[in-house]
Amino acid sequence: MFPKALIDDYSRQCILNELSGERAKDFITLISRFDRVQCSAETHQCMSMVKDKLAHFGIDNTIIERFPCDGRRKYWTWPTYLGWTIQNGELWMKSPQRMKLADYEEIPLSVVRGSQSADATAELVYVGTGLEDKEYEGIDVRGKIVLAGGSTFSMYAGHVQRQAVIKRGALGVVLYLDPELDSRPNQGQLIPYYGMWNSAEENDDITFGFCISYNTAAMLKKLMRQEKVILHASLDGKNHESTIDQMTCTIPGQELPQEEIWLVAHMDHYQPGAHDNASGSAALLEIARTLKKLILRKELPAPKRTIRFLWPTEFQGMAPWLEKNKDIAQRAFAAINCDMIGSDFFKTKSSLEIIRTPSSQPHYINDVVENFADQAAHQKITSLRGRDIPLNYRIVPYRGGSDHMFLNDSSVSIPTVMLGENDPFYHTAHDTPDNMDTTQLKRAMYIALGSAWYIANGASRESIELTNLSSTSSLQDITNTGYNIISSLTKSPLTSLHSVYHEGLNQLKWKQEQALLSLNSTQEIDPENQRESQRQKSQEQIKHIAHTYHQQIEETYQELCQQNSCSPQKPKLSEKEKQAQQLIPSRSASFQGPLSIDLNFAYKINNAPPGDMGFFDIQFEIVSFIDGKRSLLDIRNAVSAEFGPQPLEVIETFLRNLKKEGLVSFKENKKELS
Repeated sequence: MFPKALIDDYSRQCILNELSGERAKDFITLISRFDRVQCSAETHQCMSMVKDKLAHFGIDNTIIERFPCDGRRKYWTWPTYLGWTIQNGELWMKSPQRMKLADYEEIPLSVVRGSQSADATAELVYVGTGLEDKEYEGIDVRGKIVLAGGSTFSMYAGHVQRQAVIKRGALGVVLYLDPELDSRPNQGQLIPYYGMWNSAEENDDITFGFCISYNTAAMLKKLMRQEKVILHASLDGKNHESTIDQMTCTIPGQELPQEEIWLVAHMDHYQPGAHDNASGSAALLEIARTLKKLILRKELPAPKRTIRFLWPTEFQGMAPWLEKNKDIAQRAFAAINCDMIGSDFFKTKSSLEIIRTPSSQPHYINDVVENFADQAAHQKITSLRGRDIPLNYRIVPYRGGSDHMFLNDSSVSIPTVMLGENDPFYHTAHDTPDNMDTTQLKRAMYIALGSAWYIANGASRESIELTNLSSTSSLQDITNTGYNIISSLTKSPLTSLHSVYHEGLNQLKWKQEQALLSLNSTQEIDPENQRESQRQKSQEQIKHIAHTYHQQIEETYQELCQQNSCSPQKPKLSEKEKQAQQLIPSRSASFQGPLSIDLNFAYKINNAPPGDMGFFDIQFEIVSFIDGKRSLLDIRNAVSAEFGPQPLEVIETFLRNLKKEGLVSFKENKKELS
């Protein structure tokens, strides 16, 4: 038994009859022909091509906005990079054999984005990952070319360039994907996506980089153990001032045009970048075409609210666009970010993931998208050349890594769900259109379009459905949480019994708060509060079930203490917690949006190398919970309820680091702290 569909059969059938996975795959092929490097001419050319397509479909309000980027300017906390132009680039082994190792015109990813002109012949030396000082001990890399292997972190090349070239005088770098640092299968032939992403101040010192496969790197390392390996690098490329481009269009609302629901997919990336993210960009194009055609044929009416399509340049482009268009952002109820959808599950061994909003942004959009995913899984939705297999999908907690971070940040506050998929070819030259499946594309597009259409047309009647849907989901979530806390208590050793009890009560408290906020968000489509009594009844149900589990947790804890002959410990603040309760962090006026990846403080706290992302989603939520009202202790408890217990000192150190950067201030009893 699956939930009732949120849209009527007629609208659903109209959408499914017109929505085409075949067209979407054709659009993916078109987009993937462009080497859509951030701030490059081909990104703009690709957007212009899509704009022409939209005009052909009858959508004539498309705007491409261009924002300066020069490697110095920042938008919010996000730095801009330089534009990149390349004519050609080749890497050859000259001895002991003559062999071509990389060629930009053959495989664009074989040249590191941001590489500059070179004509160099030199010995190749191996330095492990190339990130740590200790890896260079006893190795003279000056005047040589460095070979290093790392993970798929796209800024990896820049970090190696700083260590090997800028700091130690190497001529350039040759990089590969190290299977010991990246868990994807079948890595032998994969050529990774890496970029320098350097600032203007570094530009004169940045040289070149090439990317090769692991198999090629293994061959080179074997040769190097026997004799010198000499490479010749030739490249015609340069970094320069440019623009970050953003493209948007709308299907205007007829009754409430000032209210919006957004569909988002970043246009930029490497060539081919079919899954990441020509797939999402193509899906938005096909959804826009479908809606416009159905409206022109009068099969569907124009939506009540405006549906906005937004093709950003990932990360760096969202900041300037949102900064300029604050008035537009304030109109948005919610958004759906499509980043990597529609792959052939047999080839990629992946599944569709519905990535929920973070705990700092509880909202009914989660329940709507999950409902449409359920419908897509239980209906016969196929495409002519697609695989007729079940939809493999799962609901997962929030994680960042795409443009939904910007929208979910509390300073922007547009609750955003992401549709995405894992893919072993992600960020490699093997991310090609032949890995895409037209049936899975159609299903993912139906989920996104159906959800947007439902919210765009929601009114008082729909708010009843959403109230029931949100309430049912929240009750289930609280029930699961309560059950898991009690189970953890019964399995806990005596040494951790008290902390499991205290953290469990904290988690239950925050689950209740999020459930109530999610339920209250349904009032957006019921502005006259016609269904307020229904919401109040659901609120009482949520409070009742949470209170019931609170009692059960208390009783279980008391019984376990009695069995173990120990005294129960009521939740009591330590001295550090009392101090943390008095500290109220606030963002500075300039600190808008999520914290830039360049300011990832995980490695500063945990002594991890630059680029370590283990703290990434936690720090996002710490920042989002800063509202000038919550204390340091409140924030610690909020992120602990979401991610598991977090040390108070780690949260405080992170916030102190933000204070040093001028991004956060503290108050205590309404007085500024020194």
